[in-house]
This record gives sequence, C-alpha cells and structure tokens, in this order.
Amino acid sequence: MQTGTIVSRRAGHFPPNDFWEAVLKANPHGWGATVFKDGAFLVSTSDEGADIELIQGALKEFEDCDITFQFVSSDTALSKVDIPPHILVIKKDEDDAEVPQILAFVDGNYTAYAKTGSSHPPEYHMVMEYLQPKVENIYDMLEGDLDKVFSQFEKPHFKKELILTSVSRGTITLVLANGKSITFHQGDLAAEYPWGWSSNTHGYATEAKKTEAAPAKKPSMFSAGTKSTVREKASVANAKPAIESAAAVQPLKTDTAITQKYIVKRSAPPDSCTSRKDKKGWYGTRIGYLPQGWSDRVEIEYYVEPNTGKLLTFAQVKALGLGAAGLPALKNPSRVSEKDLDTDNIPEVNQEKVNDKPVDKAVTAERLPLMSPDTRKHIHAMLAKPEVKKLIAENAQIVEDPKVVAALEAKFVDFAKQLGLKSIDEFLMWDYGMFLDLGTTKPEGLAVMAWSFRNIIAYHRTKKAEKTETAEGEAPPQKTKRPSMFATG
Repeated sequence: MQTGTIVSRRAGHFPPNDFWEAVLKANPHGWGATVFKDGAFLVSTSDEGADIELIQGALKEFEDCDITFQFVSSDTALSKVDIPPHILVIKKDEDDAEVPQILAFVDGNYTAYAKTGSSHPPEYHMVMEYLQPKVENIYDMLEGDLDKVFSQFEKPHFKKELILTSVSRGTITLVLANGKSITFHQGDLAAEYPWGWSSNTHGYATEAKKTEAAPAKKPSMFSAGTKSTVREKASVANAKPAIESAAAVQPLKTDTAITQKYIVKRSAPPDSCTSRKDKKGWYGTRIGYLPQGWSDRVEIEYYVEPNTGKLLTFAQVKALGLGAAGLPALKNPSRVSEKDLDTDNIPEVNQEKVNDKPVDKAVTAERLPLMSPDTRKHIHAMLAKPEVKKLIAENAQIVEDPKVVAALEAKFVDFAKQLGLKSIDEFLMWDYGMFLDLGTTKPEGLAVMAWSFRNIIAYHRTKKAEKTETAEGEAPPQKTKRPSMFATG
C-alpha cells in the first residue's frame, strides 16, 4: 500500500522543523516536488526519503515562490511513475520539446480504482483513467488557454466531480503553468497554517503557529527562479466527508448513461478507415485529438444520440460549452506524445493479420524508428527496477577505466569478429528495417550487436577522458555539486 502527504508552502514562509519531522517520519520512502519559476515548472521525484536539510534548502532558494511537495510511504518497492506530481497535460514548444502545462498531486482513499494484480496504487489508476483524460479534454476544448482552464476548475460542478472520486478522504492539487494552483479536499486530517497547507497534520498542532526564521543557505531541492503560484485557500478545519461509502464513488457508468439527449458510445474506427489520414479524422471528429494506440485502432468513448445514433462531434461539444453541455466525462486514453512523422495516406493493403492485429508482411526501408507506447512503458518499467539501477551505477566505472573496457572486449567477442568480418562499420549503414528484422527474427544477434556498439562507445569515451587529463596525469578537478531535489534549473 502507498500513502502520502501533500504540503503547500506559501511564498515567503518557513514551516517549523517539528512539522517537517512529523511529515517525514510518516512518509520516509520517497517524495515529489514542483515549483513554478521564470514561466516554467521545475519538477523532480525520488524513490528515497528526503531530509529537513534538503527541504529547507529548497524553501530558502525559492523563498519568493509557492512550492508544492508530496511525501510518500510505501510497504513495497516504489516506482517513480507512482510518485506525484503526475503530468496531466503537455504541449510542444518551438523546438518540439515537451513542456508540462498541468500537474497533479493526489493523496487519499481511491479504492474504487484499485486493480487486482497491478503493481500501481489506486491513485495512479485514478489519474490515468479519470483525471488525466478529464483535464486534457478541458484543456483541448479551451484551446490551451490556462486562465480559462483555471476558471473551469473553480466551478462547483468540477470540484464536486473530483471529490466523488475518493472515499471519505481525498486531496487533489492541480498546478498550472500560468502560476496558479487549486486544491480539492474532503476529510478531517488536513489543516491550514500561516505558512501554507497540508493534507495530513500527522498530529502536528492545527492552530496557527509562529514560523521559524529563514535558515541560512543550505542544499536545495530546486534551482533558482522568480514567480509565485496562487492556490485556492479552502478552509478545511470543519471539513466533512462528502460521501459515506465506497459504493457512492464508483466510476460513472457511461456505457449507457443518458445525459440530456446523448449517451456515451464506445467503439474503434471501422474497417473502412484504411489509411492513417482516415483514422486521424475519425478520432479527431469524436474527441479532438489522437489517443495512445490510435494506429492500432484503440477503442474510445464519444457522444451519440440514443435513438438515431447521430454523432455529437467534438466541435459541437466545444460550441455547447463545458457547463452548458452537462455531459459526463469520457474515459479515453491520453493523447500521443511522440512527434508523428509517418505519411498520412498509407493504406493497410501491405499487411497481414495475426490474432486479428495487422502486421507487416516484410520489413521495408521506409519504416521509421518510432517506439510504441507499450515498448516505452516496458523500458521505463525495466529502468525503474532496483537491480537495474544498481547495475547501471556499478557499470558507470566503464567510462572511467580503459582496463575495464578491454576486459569486456576479451570476455564478449565483437559482433563482426563472430561473423568473420574485419569491422562492424558496415552495419552502421543498415537502415531501420534491417535492424528491426534482425531483432524480430534473431533477437540474440541484435543483442550482441548492441553490446559491441556499447563497448565501442565506452572505449571512445575513455580516450576522450584521457585527452582531458592534466600534464601531471591527473584529471581536472570537478566542482562539488550540492545535494538538490532538482538536477537542473
């Protein structure tokens, strides 16, 4: 089980150390934090516990900014993907980099979203299945205008819907890239202080207390910045549970639920959508964006009239307005995040079907090196394993010690040499389709090739490092890096 505590520190204030001691004692296993500075988010998470020195360093460095933290406790190994803040909405900047627009911190009882056999806590599933699609839909309908999005978040019906996702106790804090944040809470564990707000007091006194003087400059969680955030100041001292049982917070049954004269229908693009352009148009007309898995015809929810089956398009929903439409939230996959580089009008005539899924008959040089969402998730999950992290840390010595590289070359015979070739250089000329063919038909061959490439890169790094050594044979001194929650600013 994973639990947590959200803490919002107001700009210019310093919570007492005995408060932090209570929070860290109850949440010793990980943390996440964000600060909005110079028009952008600084975001970081860790699957190791924080300490007061690290926190106070961040509070001092960002004295003029609001900061939102979440500290986590877990009785199983933590995965960073489960630690807030969760990125709900991103956009691409002019350099095609992904820029977070809306973040979420979640703490409480979300048992309706628990999944048997899943390694993720219920909060994670609530965010992925409900909160992210809902917020993305609002963001898209309002064309990314964060001021209008925030105004939508302030409406009573939105708050009511979010509160109903938890049982007895729940807190959701949304932070936007316009310097604003808002918190929705139900339960009796939270408290407001002169310096900020916390979703759980952990026994710390709820009455106003004198804040400590600002500490001297110490190691920090964050890098430098200037803007402050604004949070909804909701009084929680007399908060009462909005619901009494888990049955009251079951997810909306949208398969057949009628709202006004519309119902929610779930389907995938028909077989008549033979090209990428056809499928893009089908999804765009219904939900206004391309969901994860769209190229494999993932099913989505959208609105239709119950009697005629006539589609209520995304443009019509947008024209109605979010409040006026009174429509239930759709449970759809999040939008694709990778840049779409493929041609739109490629019919699927060159494909066979295996288990009712299309596959290429043959690898061609036209295929681009794009990973599927499932592949990316698999790689992220693999990198999050403790044994993998340990292996990477231990093997970091390879780039520092040429002898280690030589030993590896002796132990693992070069890919080209195993084929009786003089050099691996000719494989640098392969196109993506050829690598994909080797990985599909003979995975061990691609693994050995990748290992050889890896040793070559490590070897050249050691040579580069040797060139930077001083005349006395010593490497140039490195600056000592302060402990920090954030690697960059």
